[in-house]
Amino acid sequence: MKLHILYFSPTGGVRQVAQKMGHALIAHFGDVLSVSEFDFTLPQNRVVLPAFTADDVVLLALPVYAGRVPNLLLPYLKNLCGSGAKAIAMVVYGNRAYDDALVELCQLMQMADFNVQAAGAFVARHAFTDLLAGNRPDAEDYDLMFRFAQAIADKCRGRELSREGEMYSLETLKADLGKPLHYYRPKDAAGNAIDMLRVKPITTAQCNGCGICAAHCPLGSISVDNPKEVVGKCMKCCSCVRCCPQQAKAFTDPGFIYHRDDLVRCFGKTRGRCEVFV
Repeated sequence: MKLHILYFSPTGGVRQVAQKMGHALIAHFGDVLSVSEFDFTLPQNRVVLPAFTADDVVLLALPVYAGRVPNLLLPYLKNLCGSGAKAIAMVVYGNRAYDDALVELCQLMQMADFNVQAAGAFVARHAFTDLLAGNRPDAEDYDLMFRFAQAIADKCRGRELSREGEMYSLETLKADLGKPLHYYRPKDAAGNAIDMLRVKPITTAQCNGCGICAAHCPLGSISVDNPKEVVGKCMKCCSCVRCCPQQAKAFTDPGFIYHRDDLVRCFGKTRGRCEVFV
């Protein structure tokens, strides 16, 4: 059996979850012949599509943006071909909710000829701030991943499944496939929708032009020649903010700041639930 671990992870949280889940799968599948890790965060890594066979197991992990799969990745995801490979769909969210993202990912994977065997939603540090799930994933999350991997291995081998805690039947998730999907719409204090689409980071005078932000932008939207300029679309992943050694990138839009602070007010002291389906 070949295990393929695929992920999109601008700020590292999804990568951490995907790698840990991959290790758990290896521990429970005794016949793993090889393991490949495919990070398609950067644009140049989305040029060549990975290839699979029906004998493979594929773990695909994505972050949750506005309660959905990142829409700017849809052209790439729709071009994947699963070739009947057994698959695990995983989404990672920043402590608020994963909303329709997991259903959407399962739907996309089924359309791409993956044989979805299991799905899971896990929590990692929010891209906007360390005040949301700054210490996640933690030991409790890793314990669930280990039990989740055991259930997946049992299912793939036709063994009896034992579900407990945050583990549910995949059929309950599949029942929502095909239903209308909705984006999470942030609102201001007056209840008006906050338009996040045109929000882009600004560059402060601390910028020394090193270009690290441009090299890390998952959309290639920061000018290589002048890293102070954001010349393309911005998905608010905050990769540039977190990777800048000079702390010269920041989001200063009032709507963005209100939304970020409101998330902290509403969810900063709660523990987001991880849920798995098999």
